[in-house]
Amino acid sequence: MIGAAYVQSVGGNVTADYAVDITPDSLEVTASNGGYQSPLFRASPVNGVGPYDFTWSASNQSVTLTNTGGSGEAAGTRITTSGFTPDLIEGVLTCDCIDTGNGNLLTQSIINFSIQFV
Repeated sequence: MIGAAYVQSVGGNVTADYAVDITPDSLEVTASNGGYQSPLFRASPVNGVGPYDFTWSASNQSVTLTNTGGSGEAAGTRITTSGFTPDLIEGVLTCDCIDTGNGNLLTQSIINFSIQFV
């Protein structure tokens, strides 16, 4: 037999370990009035086959995501936003990771972010 398969789930309650980790795993900052750009968030697939496709999204529409492109651990994004005292911008950053080498299996990871302008 040539090749390999990785089973993500079998039945309703058995799930394999295929996942995607986001680092850093949270963002809570105080920013100066004006604009803010976050550090790079990186996506790291765990126990997949690869190659991978990544889609980033944010629940708060007042932020802009700048994707770095790439695949594997090269995939990442930054959050950019602007505001003034007392603006508080909060939301959820989501990374969808599709393992294209493994039947297009999808896994997802989320982190919370909070940017307080002072």
